[in-house]
Amino acid sequence: MEPGAAYRAKAAEIEARARVELDPDARAELKHLAMSYLRLAVQAERNALNDVVYEPPFNPPVSGQHVAQQQQQAQQTIKAETDESTSDESSPASLDPVKNNIQKPGVE
Repeated sequence: MEPGAAYRAKAAEIEARARVELDPDARAELKHLAMSYLRLAVQAERNALNDVVYEPPFNPPVSGQHVAQQQQQAQQTIKAETDESTSDESSPASLDPVKNNIQKPGVE
């Protein structure tokens, strides 16, 4: 099927409706719509001849922006590692028998 064939078929359908329309304003609108579909058919055929491949533009980072971003990421990583180490079960605070209510064996 040709690229503009569907548009041409729709234009013919609308043109047929315009021929039987009694209201002159509605008939004029239908004829205008049919012409619009014919223009779409021509445009679709032109577009089919083009071989267009979209490639997004390359935007290299600004040198100052790139360095600041790296530093920010490094600071976030250090903070995350620090937070993990303080919540670790083997930290000295978590091994304190008084704070954890740990009793010696044999003592009740």
